[in-house]
Amino acid sequence: MEERFWHRFYPEKVRWSLDYPNVPLPRLVEDAARDDGTTTALVFFNRRFSCSWLGEQVDRLAAALSAMGADYMPFPLSVLYPMKAKKEGHFRAMLTHRNLLANALQCREWNAEARPGDEGILAALPLFHSYGMTTCMNFGILMHSPIVLMPRFNAMDAMKAIQKHIWGQNKIGTIGLKP
Repeated sequence: MEERFWHRFYPEKVRWSLDYPNVPLPRLVEDAARDDGTTTALVFFNRRFSCSWLGEQVDRLAAALSAMGADYMPFPLSVLYPMKAKKEGHFRAMLTHRNLLANALQCREWNAEARPGDEGILAALPLFHSYGMTTCMNFGILMHSPIVLMPRFNAMDAMKAIQKHIWGQNKIGTIGLKP
């Protein structure tokens, strides 16, 4: 890849270019359920949900959508993300499975020290928000990291969650917050 001026600001271990597999985004959930079925995928109001449970819920949703005639198309459109332009009004950004997988893989690249299952993610962002979807949900599932969901951010509750949610040697390593 041709060197760009911004590459000089990249940390030494971050590659300039990545290869992105052409697989559907639900494969991340399937892989986590298969490889780490009993591992915690989500924590919500102190209740833990396993990777296999998450996989079952995704399968149930896919079956319900299929029964309604919304058959799963493996690669094209994944999300119609609502956007707002100042002058043009509202529109939707069309994100493909590959777009979202690329974002998750880029997060992994920039968090090169992280190893699958080693760290939890404190998600104090809505998962329908592009930043929350990428850095908390998709990155967390890719890394088989427990995602601790906070419905509203409160600094004291966040500190308690960080202290409470430690898995053996593991701890909260990523915190998704609104800037």
